[in-house]
Order: sequence, then structure tokens, then C-alpha cells
Amino acid sequence: MLSAAGRRLARRKSVDTGSVDTDAPDRLSQLRGCGWFWVWAAVGVVFALGLDVVFLLPVAGLSGLIVGLLPGSRRHIEGAITGAGLPFLYVAYLNRQGPGTACYSDGAGGGGCEDLLNPWPWLAIGVALVVGGIVLSERNRRRRDALRL
Repeated sequence: MLSAAGRRLARRKSVDTGSVDTDAPDRLSQLRGCGWFWVWAAVGVVFALGLDVVFLLPVAGLSGLIVGLLPGSRRHIEGAITGAGLPFLYVAYLNRQGPGTACYSDGAGGGGCEDLLNPWPWLAIGVALVVGGIVLSERNRRRRDALRL
């Protein structure tokens, strides 16, 4: 039995015969799926921000419901996991000089100090969500491709 790559190559006609590449619709489908992935990532960002700004939770729920009703979108819902990790990465970036107090000067005689959080837990959660969503999406894509062939 051929692997998935072998089946794709078997479907592809030789360039010498002048036939058309039959993988072109697959590429278009992958681009469409990538778009849905990032739409779901936006829903995930709003949901994660809603954990801090409570009025965003209904917005995240409503946008998730609307996107989920669109045809073909639910196959890429893993993007919401990736999107939920992005605000955590942003918080880690903002606290990159922490933990502790960081002072700054603006060069014109002004400045100040601020207390920063430990960025490592935020980074760990953000990376786990972003990478986890991408890995889950790829695994599900491969499973769908195997069922299609």
C-alpha cells in the first residue's frame, strides 16, 4: 500500500505528457483551510482576552457561534486554541524584563519604575497553546486527507 505522498505522486501525471497537475484543487482547499484556521484564531484571541475583560466573553461566544455556522469552518476549529495562546505570548513579551521592578528614563529628565510579572509562566502557556493548536490542526488535516484518498 502506498503512503499519502506516494498516492499524490501516483495521481500526478508526468510533465512530459503535458497533462494538468491534479493537486491544484488540493492547494486551493489548503489555502481556504488556512484562512478558516486564522478566523478561528481571532475568535480564540477574543476569548482569551475575555478572561480578563469580561464583556468580551459574550462577543467571543457570539463570534464563535457565527463562524461555526459557516460552511466548512468547523473543520479548522483548532485555530481557536492557537489564537487563545497569542495574548499569553503578548503578556510574556510585556514582562520580558521581569520578575521584579524595572525602571526607565525617557532622556528628558523623566522616567519611572514598574513592577513586572515573571514572564516564564505566560510564555509556557502561550507556547503550549499556539504549538498545540497547530499540531492538532496538522494531525486532523492528515487524518482528513487519509480518509479522502
